[in-house]
Amino acid sequence: DEIDQLICAPGFSTAETISNISGRGVGMDVVRSNVEALGGRVEINSVPGQGTTFTMILPLTLAILDGMVVRLAGQRFVLPLASVVESVRPEPGQVQSVSPTSEVIELRGNFLPIKRLTDFFGMEQKRFLRPEDSLVIVVESDTAGLVGLMVDTIDDRREVVIKSLDQNLHPIRGLGGATILGDGSIALILDLEALVASPAPSAPKHTLKGLAA
Repeated sequence: DEIDQLICAPGFSTAETISNISGRGVGMDVVRSNVEALGGRVEINSVPGQGTTFTMILPLTLAILDGMVVRLAGQRFVLPLASVVESVRPEPGQVQSVSPTSEVIELRGNFLPIKRLTDFFGMEQKRFLRPEDSLVIVVESDTAGLVGLMVDTIDDRREVVIKSLDQNLHPIRGLGGATILGDGSIALILDLEALVASPAPSAPKHTLKGLAA
Protein backbone atom coordinates (compact mmCIF):
# COMPACT_ATOMS: atom_id res chain seq x y z
CA ASP A 1 0.00 0.00 0.00
CA GLU A 2 2.86 2.41 0.78
CA ILE A 3 4.43 1.68 -2.63
CA ASP A 4 1.09 2.35 -4.36
CA GLN A 5 0.83 5.69 -2.54
CA LEU A 6 4.07 6.84 -4.20
CA ILE A 7 2.06 7.72 -7.28
CA CYS A 8 0.43 10.48 -5.20
CA ALA A 9 3.79 11.95 -4.16
CA PRO A 10 4.54 15.48 -5.48
CA GLY A 11 6.98 15.37 -8.39
CA PHE A 12 6.52 11.65 -9.03
CA SER A 13 7.15 10.62 -12.62
CA THR A 14 6.87 7.34 -14.55
CA ALA A 15 9.14 8.56 -17.33
CA GLU A 16 11.89 6.12 -18.24
CA THR A 17 14.35 9.01 -18.67
CA ILE A 18 14.35 11.80 -16.08
CA SER A 19 14.59 15.38 -17.33
CA ASN A 20 14.21 18.87 -15.87
CA ILE A 21 10.44 18.77 -16.43
CA SER A 22 9.76 15.20 -15.22
CA GLY A 23 7.04 15.18 -12.59
CA ARG A 24 6.31 18.89 -13.04
CA GLY A 25 2.80 18.48 -14.41
CA VAL A 26 -0.51 18.18 -12.59
CA GLY A 27 -0.30 14.72 -11.03
CA MET A 28 -2.13 12.49 -8.61
CA ASP A 29 -0.86 14.55 -5.66
CA VAL A 30 -3.18 17.36 -6.77
CA VAL A 31 -6.09 14.91 -7.05
CA ARG A 32 -5.51 13.51 -3.56
CA SER A 33 -5.03 16.91 -1.91
CA ASN A 34 -8.27 18.22 -3.41
CA VAL A 35 -10.24 15.11 -2.48
CA GLU A 36 -8.90 15.27 1.10
CA ALA A 37 -9.82 18.96 1.26
CA LEU A 38 -13.43 17.87 0.70
CA GLY A 39 -13.21 15.39 3.55
CA GLY A 40 -12.70 12.36 1.32
CA ARG A 41 -9.85 10.03 0.46
CA VAL A 42 -8.30 8.17 -2.48
CA GLU A 43 -7.65 4.43 -2.22
CA ILE A 44 -5.33 2.59 -4.61
CA ASN A 45 -5.49 -1.19 -5.10
CA SER A 46 -2.96 -2.64 -7.53
CA VAL A 47 -2.62 -6.27 -8.63
CA PRO A 48 0.57 -7.05 -10.59
CA GLY A 49 -0.21 -8.16 -14.13
CA GLN A 50 -3.92 -7.34 -13.84
CA GLY A 51 -4.28 -3.61 -13.26
CA THR A 52 -4.95 -0.90 -10.73
CA THR A 53 -8.20 0.34 -9.22
CA PHE A 54 -8.51 3.92 -7.97
CA THR A 55 -11.40 4.49 -5.56
CA MET A 56 -12.44 8.04 -4.68
CA ILE A 57 -14.50 8.22 -1.48
CA LEU A 58 -16.36 11.47 -0.86
CA PRO A 59 -18.86 12.45 1.86
CA LEU A 60 -22.53 12.26 0.91
CA THR A 61 -22.79 16.00 1.39
CA LEU A 62 -20.00 18.51 1.18
CA ALA A 63 -21.87 21.16 3.14
CA ILE A 64 -22.60 19.44 6.47
CA LEU A 65 -19.98 18.07 8.87
CA ASP A 66 -20.55 16.06 12.03
CA GLY A 67 -17.99 17.66 14.31
CA MET A 68 -16.59 17.87 17.82
CA VAL A 69 -16.20 21.40 19.16
CA VAL A 70 -12.93 21.79 21.08
CA ARG A 71 -11.14 24.72 22.69
CA LEU A 72 -7.57 25.89 22.09
CA ALA A 73 -6.28 28.88 24.07
CA GLY A 74 -9.84 30.11 24.59
CA GLN A 75 -10.91 29.77 20.94
CA ARG A 76 -13.31 27.17 19.59
CA PHE A 77 -12.46 24.80 16.73
CA VAL A 78 -14.32 21.95 15.05
CA LEU A 79 -12.69 18.54 14.61
CA PRO A 80 -14.33 16.07 12.15
CA LEU A 81 -16.00 13.47 14.38
CA ALA A 82 -15.65 10.66 11.83
CA SER A 83 -11.90 10.51 12.52
CA VAL A 84 -12.15 10.57 16.34
CA VAL A 85 -11.38 7.25 18.07
CA GLU A 86 -11.43 8.28 21.75
CA SER A 87 -10.50 11.05 24.18
CA VAL A 88 -8.09 10.60 27.08
CA ARG A 89 -7.32 12.65 30.19
CA PRO A 90 -3.56 11.95 30.61
CA GLU A 91 -2.28 10.84 33.98
CA PRO A 92 1.03 12.19 35.35
CA GLY A 93 3.88 10.58 33.41
CA GLN A 94 1.64 9.15 30.69
CA VAL A 95 2.87 11.78 28.20
CA GLN A 96 6.62 11.61 27.58
CA SER A 97 9.05 13.70 25.54
CA VAL A 98 11.16 11.83 22.99
CA SER A 99 12.89 14.95 21.63
CA PRO A 100 12.73 18.72 22.25
CA THR A 101 9.85 18.96 19.75
CA SER A 102 8.19 15.51 19.95
CA GLU A 103 5.96 13.85 22.54
CA VAL A 104 4.21 10.50 22.80
CA ILE A 105 1.43 9.16 25.00
CA GLU A 106 1.47 5.62 26.40
CA LEU A 107 -1.94 4.07 25.81
CA ARG A 108 -2.59 0.43 26.68
CA GLY A 109 0.99 -0.58 25.94
CA ASN A 110 1.29 1.43 22.72
CA PHE A 111 3.01 4.77 22.19
CA LEU A 112 1.17 7.28 20.01
CA PRO A 113 2.66 10.57 18.74
CA ILE A 114 1.07 13.73 20.11
CA LYS A 115 0.50 17.08 18.42
CA ARG A 116 -0.02 20.15 20.62
CA LEU A 117 -2.40 22.14 18.44
CA THR A 118 -1.62 25.41 20.21
CA ASP A 119 2.02 24.97 19.18
CA PHE A 120 1.02 24.00 15.64
CA PHE A 121 -0.86 27.27 15.16
CA GLY A 122 1.57 29.38 17.21
CA MET A 123 -1.12 30.33 19.74
CA GLU A 124 -0.17 31.80 23.08
CA GLN A 125 -1.12 29.34 25.81
CA LYS A 126 -1.21 30.53 29.41
CA ARG A 127 -3.12 27.58 30.85
CA PHE A 128 -2.98 23.81 30.55
CA LEU A 129 0.80 23.72 30.19
CA ARG A 130 0.85 20.29 31.88
CA PRO A 131 -0.48 17.38 29.79
CA GLU A 132 -2.62 16.13 32.70
CA ASP A 133 -4.50 19.46 32.68
CA SER A 134 -5.55 19.00 29.05
CA LEU A 135 -7.25 16.37 26.88
CA VAL A 136 -5.75 14.15 24.22
CA ILE A 137 -8.11 13.26 21.38
CA VAL A 138 -6.97 10.14 19.54
CA VAL A 139 -7.77 10.38 15.83
CA GLU A 140 -7.17 7.98 12.96
CA SER A 141 -5.52 9.31 9.84
CA ASP A 142 -5.22 7.58 6.47
CA THR A 143 -1.58 8.66 6.20
CA ALA A 144 -0.27 8.59 9.78
CA GLY A 145 -2.46 6.04 11.58
CA LEU A 146 -3.39 6.84 15.19
CA VAL A 147 -2.28 10.25 16.48
CA GLY A 148 -3.14 12.16 19.65
CA LEU A 149 -4.22 15.80 19.35
CA MET A 150 -3.84 17.79 22.57
CA VAL A 151 -6.63 20.31 23.26
CA ASP A 152 -7.84 22.25 26.29
CA THR A 153 -11.40 20.97 26.57
CA ILE A 154 -14.28 19.47 24.58
CA ASP A 155 -17.32 21.73 24.41
CA ASP A 156 -19.90 19.93 22.35
CA ARG A 157 -20.78 17.66 19.45
CA ARG A 158 -22.87 19.09 16.65
CA GLU A 159 -23.47 19.19 12.91
CA VAL A 160 -22.03 22.30 11.30
CA VAL A 161 -22.33 23.95 7.89
CA ILE A 162 -18.93 24.30 6.23
CA LYS A 163 -17.93 27.72 4.93
CA SER A 164 -14.91 27.96 2.64
CA LEU A 165 -12.00 30.24 3.53
CA ASP A 166 -10.19 30.04 0.19
CA GLN A 167 -11.97 32.96 -1.46
CA ASN A 168 -11.32 35.41 1.37
CA LEU A 169 -8.11 34.36 3.15
CA HIS A 170 -4.71 32.98 2.28
CA PRO A 171 -4.76 29.18 2.84
CA ILE A 172 -3.51 28.22 6.31
CA ARG A 173 -2.15 24.74 6.82
CA GLY A 174 -4.27 22.79 9.28
CA LEU A 175 -7.54 24.63 8.58
CA GLY A 176 -10.19 23.26 6.24
CA GLY A 177 -12.85 25.96 6.57
CA ALA A 178 -15.05 27.73 9.08
CA THR A 179 -18.56 27.55 10.46
CA ILE A 180 -20.98 29.78 12.36
CA LEU A 181 -22.11 28.27 15.67
CA GLY A 182 -25.54 28.62 17.24
CA ASP A 183 -24.55 31.66 19.29
CA GLY A 184 -23.32 33.50 16.21
CA SER A 185 -19.61 33.02 16.89
CA ILE A 186 -17.19 31.66 14.30
CA ALA A 187 -15.31 28.38 14.75
CA LEU A 188 -12.52 27.24 12.45
CA ILE A 189 -12.69 23.67 11.10
CA LEU A 190 -9.51 21.63 11.53
CA ASP A 191 -7.96 19.78 8.60
CA LEU A 192 -6.99 16.44 10.15
CA GLU A 193 -4.61 15.19 7.45
CA ALA A 194 -2.64 18.43 7.45
CA LEU A 195 -2.42 18.42 11.26
CA VAL A 196 -0.98 14.92 11.55
CA ALA A 197 1.35 15.18 8.55
CA SER A 198 5.02 15.07 9.48
CA PRO A 199 6.83 17.37 9.71
CA ALA A 200 4.28 19.97 10.80
CA PRO A 201 5.87 23.39 11.26
CA SER A 202 4.05 25.92 13.39
CA ALA A 203 2.25 28.79 11.74
CA PRO A 204 3.28 32.37 12.54
CA LYS A 205 1.83 33.58 15.83
CA HIS A 206 -0.15 36.33 14.17
CA THR A 207 -2.01 33.94 11.86
CA LEU A 208 -4.96 32.95 14.04
CA LYS A 209 -5.09 36.33 15.75
CA GLY A 210 -5.94 37.85 12.39
CA LEU A 211 -8.67 35.29 11.79
CA ALA A 212 -10.16 35.80 15.24
CA ALA A 213 -10.36 39.52 14.60
